[in-house]
Amino acid sequence: MAGSILSIVIVAATIVEFRVHSNQTTEIDSIAVLPFVNTSGDPNLDYLSDGIASNIRYSLSELPRTKVISSGSVLRYKGQQVQPEKVGRELNVLAVVTGRLAEHGQDVSADVELIDTKDGSLLWGQHYGSNSSEIQQIQNAVSAAIAAKLHGRRAVEAKQTATRHYTANPEAYEFYLKGNYYAAKFTKDDMKKAVEQFQRAVEVDSTYAPAYAELGYAYVMLSQPLGGLMPKDGEPKAKAAALKALEIDDGLARAHAVLGLVETIYDWNWVAAEKDFKLAVDKNPNEAIAHWGYAFLLSALRRHDEAITEARRAVEVAPLDLTVRIALAEQFEMARQYENAISECKRVIEIDPQFARGYGDLATSYEESRRYPEAIAAYEKYLEVSGAAPDKIKSVRAEFEKGGMRAVHRAALNDDVNMSSFAADYAILGDVDRAFEYLGRAYRERDGGLTWIQTDSTFDNLRSDPRYADLLRRMGLPQ
Repeated sequence: MAGSILSIVIVAATIVEFRVHSNQTTEIDSIAVLPFVNTSGDPNLDYLSDGIASNIRYSLSELPRTKVISSGSVLRYKGQQVQPEKVGRELNVLAVVTGRLAEHGQDVSADVELIDTKDGSLLWGQHYGSNSSEIQQIQNAVSAAIAAKLHGRRAVEAKQTATRHYTANPEAYEFYLKGNYYAAKFTKDDMKKAVEQFQRAVEVDSTYAPAYAELGYAYVMLSQPLGGLMPKDGEPKAKAAALKALEIDDGLARAHAVLGLVETIYDWNWVAAEKDFKLAVDKNPNEAIAHWGYAFLLSALRRHDEAITEARRAVEVAPLDLTVRIALAEQFEMARQYENAISECKRVIEIDPQFARGYGDLATSYEESRRYPEAIAAYEKYLEVSGAAPDKIKSVRAEFEKGGMRAVHRAALNDDVNMSSFAADYAILGDVDRAFEYLGRAYRERDGGLTWIQTDSTFDNLRSDPRYADLLRRMGLPQ
């Protein structure tokens, strides 16, 4: 703690401007830290401007009684001319933080402002200058100053929370920023790059708890069907990284959330997962991953009302994060509230018409509602946005016109990538023995798709079979 306070003092000596233009009377309890603008003219330094803003965002998210919008929602504003009042309405926050960052040789400068979203007035602003090796100190100084502005009398407590210091190694910090930059792009190749950067960060500083937590999350994402890693190759690494983070700092919410994800979709340790998710949301109510991860656990246990409530909480702190919003749609889907699921999918698609998963879930909900023509249209759009070949898209329509949804699922067997998907298609086709064959393979591979077997209507025709009850028993699911 003393190290971070000293760092703030050092950076404070480089401040050349301080201004406050607003007579703020209402305490601000909700804020969004927008992506900082890279004014260096070098796009290779985007990781620096994005990373500083992301770390300030996460530091502020640990403040008491303060809603901080997650990275997934605010990254949509990158590269845009933002209007604070408009952002305030879209994200339902009282203030936004904006910044401009430049690096010239060994010198770094940052201009940061806190703006009231009611009228666009300036609440606070500072200019910082520092050597590039002290960039983390700028982040800490900004976090502390904003925390003090937001919390007034509670400034001492707020500053201590917002300036928690995890590494004194500039090289480790730079690797961490680069890892976050790649992870935010959320593609398979970029997530692999994120893993490389987080691994370098912990190699340089083996006590860097947040880097271990982010490494764990990256491995969880790569272990999903489209991530390219088999669960047995990725999930244990994710768990090891999360446990290492907690060994260093057992109060790190992100690490508890990552551990909860692994315990849900790989270990099938329902009790441990719930404990970790509860710890995560208790330590940081702004941790969107903890909320939506907990929602998926609750759905797996058929506690649907609780799952929907938790998913809504995730949306509150990440209203424009599409992975969070679509998770709410999926909770509705698993609760068989298909009209609500359809409405939420449409909201997601309205935010981003190129978000493929929105069309995929929309197709599923239409199919479950027996609105088959609409299901096929949504599925065609899913394939188009996903980059499928035109012939492939045409073939789906042709199969549907020839033999309805059964024909579409029969053809899908050629495209399935994980064992639970094969099992689902065979169950729909009424081939019970083949469905159980693939469910057995899915169990042996720790296929995460099995996690929600009790909520997936695809398997309704298997539930009276003794093999189904035996599978639930082996997974430890309550029957």
